[in-house]
Amino acid sequence: MKPRVEIFSQGDEVVSGQIVDSNAAWLASHLNDMGFQVIRHSAVGDDLAHLQALLLEIAERADCCVCTGGLGPTVDDLTAEAVSIAFQKPLVLDEAALSQIRAYFNQRQREMAASNIKQALLPEGSVRLDNHWGTAPGFAIQFKQCWFYFMPGVPAEMKQMFRYGIQPRLRDDFIKIVPDTLIILRLLGLGESDIQQKLSGLTLPDKVRLGFRTTTDDIEVKLLFPAAFHASERRKVVNDLAACLGDSVYCIETGDKYTSLQAMIAESLQQKNLQLTLIESISCGAISARFAGYPCLRQAQIYPDLDSVRANKSMKEVARELAEPMLALADNILCLVQLYSDENQQLLSYLKGPSGERYHERFLTGTSGQKQQRATVVALDLIRTYLKK
Repeated sequence: MKPRVEIFSQGDEVVSGQIVDSNAAWLASHLNDMGFQVIRHSAVGDDLAHLQALLLEIAERADCCVCTGGLGPTVDDLTAEAVSIAFQKPLVLDEAALSQIRAYFNQRQREMAASNIKQALLPEGSVRLDNHWGTAPGFAIQFKQCWFYFMPGVPAEMKQMFRYGIQPRLRDDFIKIVPDTLIILRLLGLGESDIQQKLSGLTLPDKVRLGFRTTTDDIEVKLLFPAAFHASERRKVVNDLAACLGDSVYCIETGDKYTSLQAMIAESLQQKNLQLTLIESISCGAISARFAGYPCLRQAQIYPDLDSVRANKSMKEVARELAEPMLALADNILCLVQLYSDENQQLLSYLKGPSGERYHERFLTGTSGQKQQRATVVALDLIRTYLKK
């Protein structure tokens, strides 16, 4: 059975929505990769009674708890005090921690305030976790069945302390954890209901979990395989699912090995010795921005409002005329022309290169930002499918 871990964030700014709790998301991802089962995210404001109650609850239901926040020098930093009361462990001055705090200020030629002494008061029996990136030391303590690991809430400090202070301890305290395997299929051109319909006839093995996630660019179809699931059987399940979804699948990834769509397109352009030229309209440069820094992008420009310049020509005629000077730059040009008519809300994405021409038409509604995003993704998908042939 996988160890159950809970992530606990402390601070009024978290529960009030003044800041987004990015620490919890980052920790959950890393703990999952290590093989833990993240069972809950909890957040409590700067309230001593609420903090105590939550600590006691977590001790009853989790094997491990990773906590962030509340280790600073001010009156609203209550974590160590809450642990002391909840677990009946008096706070004791840790001389090594105090020396490290003094050294931190000395190195910066600043005087340490008396309030910083509070950060060196740790619950009796806890293990100090050195902070080489800030003033607040962390600490680890076991209560009942649960190991608690406390870190500062500053993300830069928290991440370093987790990597170098807590991850090694977790591997020692919870040995022989084999993580599950997450496979992600990334799709374009299908909605969630379309995907569900295509997968309706597919039966997954027991204990293999199927999930979906919609991002701004694409849809993720996620398969979570138990650690003991055989690799050859896993490949078969993934291949069967990909076959059901067809050409809409543009990438299959394992775990956190993410490759952006534009990076895949840039690599494909390089392999085919093609240079990309762009004429954008409603996307307002968002397509070319995706390829910033990639040598495959030869030239890009913004085209004005179509309705004011096209006279009696069709959108396709205008697109072909605009593409001609771009294609004349070299023999290996792939030119994308994007046109949008605000009058009838029609988007035309036109693509021409050495292998011929393609186009995609669709109605585009919503806010200007939504139109820009959708037009960008449509263009990238058209380039992707063109390069597959």
